Amino acid sequence: MTTAARAADLRAALIGPLFLPGEPGYDEECSTYNLVTPLRPAIAVGAAGVADVQAAVRFAAAAGTSVAIRGGGHIVAAPSEGSVLINMRRMNAVTVDPEARVVRIEGSALWQDVLDALTPHALAALNGSSPTVSAIGYLLGGGHSPTLGRSRGWAAEYVSAIEIVTADGEARRATADENPDLFFAVRGTKGNFGVVTAIETRVFPIARILAGGALVRR
Repeated sequence: MTTAARAADLRAALIGPLFLPGEPGYDEECSTYNLVTPLRPAIAVGAAGVADVQAAVRFAAAAGTSVAIRGGGHIVAAPSEGSVLINMRRMNAVTVDPEARVVRIEGSALWQDVLDALTPHALAALNGSSPTVSAIGYLLGGGHSPTLGRSRGWAAEYVSAIEIVTADGEARRATADENPDLFFAVRGTKGNFGVVTAIETRVFPIARILAGGALVRR
C-alpha cells in the first residue's frame, strides 16, 4: 500500500488536518522557529486533540515509522525525515486554578501564553528567559529559571501531573501516585517516553519581579 493510501485511512480518523509533501499547507504545518531544524516528514498530522495524537502514534507503530513531535516549534529534537510528524500547535490552551495555584499547559503553549494567563492572578511560574519557547519542552528538560531558579530550584520539581500518549497509543495521566514510575521518568528527561499533551505545574504568588544586569568596569 502506498503512503498516500495509508494516509487516507489516517486522515479519515482525525479531527485535525493531515498533509502530504507537495500538498497545500504542508510547508506551513512543518515550519519551525529555527531554520537549522527543518521538518520534512512523510506525513504531517495537525493534531486537534489527544485522540488525534493517539491515532497518529498507533498509525506510526503499525507502519513501522518513526514519530517526530512539533510542540512550540522553537527547536525539534527528533529527526523528521520520512516520519509521521505530530504537530500540536492547535493544542495550546492554558488553564489557571488560582486557588490551588496550579496551571495546566497544553502541548504547544509557549511561555508567553502561560505568562499572559498567570499575570492577571498575580501568579508566576519558573519560566525561562525566552517567551517563544514551548513551556512543556522547557519543563521536560528540567527548566532552570533565570529569575526564580536560585531560590526555587528546577522547574520540573514543581510539575504535579503529566498527560502523555505512550508508544502503545494509550493516553495516560502520570502523577506521584498514579503511574509514578512514568511520572518520575518523564520529568527532566526531554522525552522518549511518549507524547506529552499537557502538564500541570505549581505556580507562586508573585505579583512583581524586578530584574536586570550589573556591569562592572575596571
